[in-house]
Amino acid sequence: MIKNFLQLHVRKIATNANRKAITLLEIAIALAITTIIAVPLLYLYQSGLRSSTSGVVSIDMLSEGRRICSQIHDDLKNSCIPYRGGFGLRFSDLLEADFSRAAGLAGAEYRLYRHTTTPELLKKTVSGQRMLLRPIMHVRYRLEKMQNSDLLKLVRIESLDGAPERIKVLSERVSLLKIQPVKIADDQSYLWNVKLQLAYIPERIQTEISFAASDRGQGVLISDFYDVVYSDFFKSVSQNPLAPRNWHTGLTFQRN
Repeated sequence: MIKNFLQLHVRKIATNANRKAITLLEIAIALAITTIIAVPLLYLYQSGLRSSTSGVVSIDMLSEGRRICSQIHDDLKNSCIPYRGGFGLRFSDLLEADFSRAAGLAGAEYRLYRHTTTPELLKKTVSGQRMLLRPIMHVRYRLEKMQNSDLLKLVRIESLDGAPERIKVLSERVSLLKIQPVKIADDQSYLWNVKLQLAYIPERIQTEISFAASDRGQGVLISDFYDVVYSDFFKSVSQNPLAPRNWHTGLTFQRN
């Protein structure tokens, strides 16, 4: 009896041990299968998330670049010089590019005067003559270096008749802004060639690469914008140097 009891007890212990070993094996297999399935799914999820982010950023950059180009176009088209008793006008007088304080592009400024959008005229006396002058404002585009980034901040600053300056940040992802005069046909026909480049560097690679050595294959997004603009003011004055000033030049002589 005792012998039979001991044999049954030993068999029971062995059966329980086998069941436990099988359970651990099943867990190991389940974990392996889960890992095999989860890793590709996680990779697909991360890839989809990056693609979605890139798409949103690309659309945002496109919209931002168009707004900047539209603002620059409007400023250049309405560019002028203040009237101080006469005009000794050259195309280069309309826009001043200052790179004296620039380290690369950081610190560079483009400066110009432009007519306001309102067609109202102001009464002023210039060189003893009473005149009606269109109001003008001073505009600056400044590129500023950003902390911990190879990209630049683009700021537009405008001032009008001693009023406080109005400062607006147009972008914080500028990699290039270039405004160059281009002569066409003859000495009095000029255009500005405007080139703007915006870029986006994902945070995961910002510390690994510099923008100069980067490309789109590394996850960097780049958007290029181009425009050509002429000045209504320069066109009017250069083609009609002796004619009374019209709405574009902002000058009308006031009769006594």
